[in-house]
Amino acid sequence: MKIQRKILPTAFRSHNALFKHQTGKSSLLFIAIAAIAIVIGVISQQSFNTPAKMPKFEKLLIMPTPKSLGEVSLIDHNGAPFTQQNLKDNWTILFFAFTNCPDICPNTLLTLKQVKQDLVTANAWSPFQLAMVSVDPERDTPERLKQYVPFFDPDFIGLTGELDYITKFAKNLGVLFFKKEILADGNYDVDHSAGLILVNPEGEFAGFMGVPHDRETLSADLSKLGKHILSTQKSSTLDQPEKAVNDSASESAKLEHDSNSKQDIEFINAWIRPAPPSAVSMAGYLTIRNNRKTPLNITSVESTLFNMSMIHETVIEDGVASMNHLDGLKVASGESVTLAPMGIHMMLMGPKEPLPMGSKVPVTLMLDTGESVELTIEVRNDPSNG
Repeated sequence: MKIQRKILPTAFRSHNALFKHQTGKSSLLFIAIAAIAIVIGVISQQSFNTPAKMPKFEKLLIMPTPKSLGEVSLIDHNGAPFTQQNLKDNWTILFFAFTNCPDICPNTLLTLKQVKQDLVTANAWSPFQLAMVSVDPERDTPERLKQYVPFFDPDFIGLTGELDYITKFAKNLGVLFFKKEILADGNYDVDHSAGLILVNPEGEFAGFMGVPHDRETLSADLSKLGKHILSTQKSSTLDQPEKAVNDSASESAKLEHDSNSKQDIEFINAWIRPAPPSAVSMAGYLTIRNNRKTPLNITSVESTLFNMSMIHETVIEDGVASMNHLDGLKVASGESVTLAPMGIHMMLMGPKEPLPMGSKVPVTLMLDTGESVELTIEVRNDPSNG
């Protein structure tokens, strides 16, 4: 770890702004009403009893009377139509997301990949398929989705379509998404409902799984459902287990810095989540331990391998996920702050070169004292999921 004095750059200005609806019409009142509608909808679903023939679930809510999806007119990541016909013979898990999302979307897809592996091992995955529906169809073309979605699992399906149709399709499922302010460089974020929608083989909205999404609970509930579905099919033999994808999450967690320097600032379990080659942003995570006698105030982050870097926080309110820019990050004396998936993280935008697994990324933390702290972070899997 090298610490040196240098003039602070102009701090990044927060780009928090009013949410913008897909039509370009912004209204905080609309958002408040919509959020309340989501809460009421979830509460009303929770008041339902699980159908008698179904097992009891911890988090999965099964609707006693499924709701029709209406017309399904989407395009998959291969450019082929995706209609009601593609929903037959499968229970489909729908996740609404977008490829420019640096944190919650890729981390949820990674969790779902792990859930699939658990269900494959339990012989309970065969009734299911998973599809990511883009809430940013203006940028998420089939070609882009093809580079992104199969990165997490080759069987996952990416879906896009006309903005007006996806807005209507999502609304029918109680899913909301809002295009935020377009920045000077043309980029923008999309806030969106982060729950998982379950569609039955008749093409009906049949169930819901709210946030947060943890592997253990999702695996337990979907395994119960999968085995129940298979048992009702009166099949004499279950599908052979699929070959689980080898996850190298157990890679060693070593932060490269000058071991001879005094560790007045410690960096623990630093990692940058691997991303598809087409990804326009990545996210970095670590625990920062302040051993100094004075507070530590990080004003910004920089990396020579990215066009722009900043500190972001993922926030989920009433089931809607959004990202907020933070002007700084404070760590009290003798305390630690953890940057983790679905929370505070380093947002690294515009990679200047491909950064596959094992790549070493230089990162500089700028302090309010004028110091810069340099470290190297490896692109690897989450060390906590080893």
